[in-house]
Amino acid sequence: QGSESSDFSLPNLHLFQDVGNESDQYGDHEKGTWVNSLTGEKVDVSQGIVPITAQKNVVVWHHRDSGQSGMVGMFDSRRAVPPEMIAGQGTEVDIVEYVNLIVVAVADPELPFVVRHKSSGLTAVRMLNTLEAGRGRANKGPGLYELKSKQKSNDKGKWYIPMYVPKGDPDEDLIALASTFHEMFAHKTIAAVEDMSTSVPF
Repeated sequence: QGSESSDFSLPNLHLFQDVGNESDQYGDHEKGTWVNSLTGEKVDVSQGIVPITAQKNVVVWHHRDSGQSGMVGMFDSRRAVPPEMIAGQGTEVDIVEYVNLIVVAVADPELPFVVRHKSSGLTAVRMLNTLEAGRGRANKGPGLYELKSKQKSNDKGKWYIPMYVPKGDPDEDLIALASTFHEMFAHKTIAAVEDMSTSVPF
């Protein structure tokens, strides 16, 4: 596969939940705020984002009670996870499905961001995919979306998930920038950089 499939890292557009050591990493923010993971600064996502490309993967993390930390391995699908890892799920490891969406933000367009979706957040990226497919059938390019956050809750607590709200069409410069980023990153593997200690446990 060569260099086209080598891991690369981009800043996360991180949805602040105020759990674990998030404040140490990103500073103090209101829950549901979108933050640049490199600078810790709030990103004005109300101006919109343009989706570039998405990538699915499954990451196996050491379980928080296993005595170890960090990533065990990253795979293209759950079927590719070795049986011995699956056998340890919930005690030795956590197996998490992600959809990593690369976007360009109108407010901070110098580098694209990665928006990571998992668990209940996967619904949002599936809806976005449906909206983008509709634009494709209408012979339109990628759309402009306001990135919001929505609170969810269950018996374990409250957390925030992404929401993509259509804002129409991006301008020509933004379309050109998204196209350039697509050529640069669409065929590369997005590195798994999330620290499980800052992620919501549901």
